[in-house]
Amino acid sequence: MDKLKWYTITFTEDSIPPLQCPHCYKGVLKLITKNFIIQETKASEIASKDDFWDPEFSDYIFSGLLVCSSCEEYVAVLGTGRLNSANHYDRISETLDNEYFKVLTPLFFYPALHIFQIPSVCPKDIREEVVQSFPLFWTDLAACANRIRTSVEVIMSQQGVPKTKKVETGRRRFTLHQRIELFKIKNPEVAELFLAIKWIGNKGSHLGKLDRGDILNAYELLEHSIYKLFDKSEQRIKRLSEKINKRKGVGRKRVPF
Repeated sequence: MDKLKWYTITFTEDSIPPLQCPHCYKGVLKLITKNFIIQETKASEIASKDDFWDPEFSDYIFSGLLVCSSCEEYVAVLGTGRLNSANHYDRISETLDNEYFKVLTPLFFYPALHIFQIPSVCPKDIREEVVQSFPLFWTDLAACANRIRTSVEVIMSQQGVPKTKKVETGRRRFTLHQRIELFKIKNPEVAELFLAIKWIGNKGSHLGKLDRGDILNAYELLEHSIYKLFDKSEQRIKRLSEKINKRKGVGRKRVPF
């Protein structure tokens, strides 16, 4: 997962960074420039009449369509924009000019982009929970953190970790922390990853305490956990290397793998 890309993602009027299609997960989204609308806000237009106004104070909103290079399906996007400046040297006049260009920050995609690719072997209920967190990444970081935390709860259930324990008065619900501690007996490595996600989720319960970097850290931990639990290719490669090392050579075989 490219955390820097998601942390600093911006568009220009004619280009966007490489983004994976949320429909087919194969193609890259391309900008349809003819359907791209950028409009200065009315408040910005009024403010521009002030004597102390500077072009970089301008505010914009934008909307547009992206299309997949593979399946040709569409993704809608909207967001805000500002003017940035860059120095340009004019060789003819031998002067240094200040050129302005619009920097656009997306705030919403439909359907939501996947912050990381979920392996196809991941159970459906876990996949659905993770996917439901992706739209919140752009609109509500606290809600996104809580949704990621819920994804860990779903994984705990899928892994057979009990939700409750028997007490004299009936049954008492385990906290997520307690469930992770129970899971640690089975898989201590992944349990440590889940514990880190839980702390970030707890931070999301306090308003104003999260930034996009925290959420991206949680996603990176969640991605690694899911691949560790459900993508067996890593385990297969490990077993293969152990097997070859044990016999100290390739040995006789019927097939080439």
